[in-house]
Amino acid sequence: MVKKKEIFIFFLLFILSIALLYVYNYTKKTSTSIFENIQKHDIEHISSILKNIEHDFLKSLNIQNSKDMLLAFKNENNRKKYENMLSMTISSNIKYTYVLYKDEIDRFRFILDASKTDKANFYQKFDVEKQEYIDAYKTKKPQIIKQKNMENLYITYLLPIVINNEVIALFSVDISTDLQKYLLESIEPLENFFIVLIWLILLFIFITLMQLFYYFATKKRVFTDPLTNTFNRNYLQELPNVINLNNYSVAMIDLDKFKVINDTYGHDAGDYVLVQASEIFKTSIRASDILIRYGGEEFLLFIHTRSGSALHICERIKENINSKKYFYNNHTINLSVSIGLHNHPALEKNLHEVIKKADNMLYLAKQNGRNRIEVYNEKLNFK
Repeated sequence: MVKKKEIFIFFLLFILSIALLYVYNYTKKTSTSIFENIQKHDIEHISSILKNIEHDFLKSLNIQNSKDMLLAFKNENNRKKYENMLSMTISSNIKYTYVLYKDEIDRFRFILDASKTDKANFYQKFDVEKQEYIDAYKTKKPQIIKQKNMENLYITYLLPIVINNEVIALFSVDISTDLQKYLLESIEPLENFFIVLIWLILLFIFITLMQLFYYFATKKRVFTDPLTNTFNRNYLQELPNVINLNNYSVAMIDLDKFKVINDTYGHDAGDYVLVQASEIFKTSIRASDILIRYGGEEFLLFIHTRSGSALHICERIKENINSKKYFYNNHTINLSVSIGLHNHPALEKNLHEVIKKADNMLYLAKQNGRNRIEVYNEKLNFK
């Protein structure tokens, strides 16, 4: 059937799209992990150098607090010495290394700058735009500022200089590398391929879903009786693919004297009775049972036997039909049903034979006075 092929393709595409999303996400995570490892390595390296320089000037210049720090580096010779030491950190990856001091009104100022070009003057004001500078002073812990919307990895590493549990200044280092750019250029074609492929698969999934929706909408229209909203006779073509007759009994149900109702009260009344009766049938059976309007006032019922007695279901239908009052245009209509039941349809050669014998039982029920149930017995030998 077309539907089986479409459903298989849908699930295949769905699984494939999940797999591609996983690979795409894994690729993104891998590139992120590479960048983080680069960042960690650079920071560990520069932090080690800065700690050595810090230890040197704190000890050599006998710095005990922030005032000592400022006083020590007012001396031009001290500045030159330690700016030269800081300049050893300058490389293709590190372009700026400087020491920032916070004055008495909390403004940041340069006291050391190892830059070769665009060098700041001593005590020149440094405008802080990031909260991390403030946090480094408050927490006494290193801070990392990640620059966004840039092709290359660009971070600022802030290392507090702490003495006697007081932050007296900050090392600030700008680290950049072209490696991220190269990695992005290498990975981007692969990522674009995955994105295009995923969009194509999603398109195919959408088309498949539309085809399935159209199929099931068409199927419902073809297999549904518009008056009673039950399955119609066309559904018998589909039934062998849906059920195993070993698990079902089959009943043929007929509304007694329906022709009289039509002739006496009109076809609208007949339709009203059919709708009312079909609703009673539906409420009398289980979700595992299958109700089909076979033609006119006849209904075919496939009763799932694992959930209870088929005869009990038929008796319930008959009693519920009898107990209901039917009123149409100020007329009271009496209604009953005759039922023919075949409890072992799997013994027959085909579905046609099953229906034929259930119909024979229905004919017998009508012969014997209507409003009754007749159960097929192999000994009756109907032909």
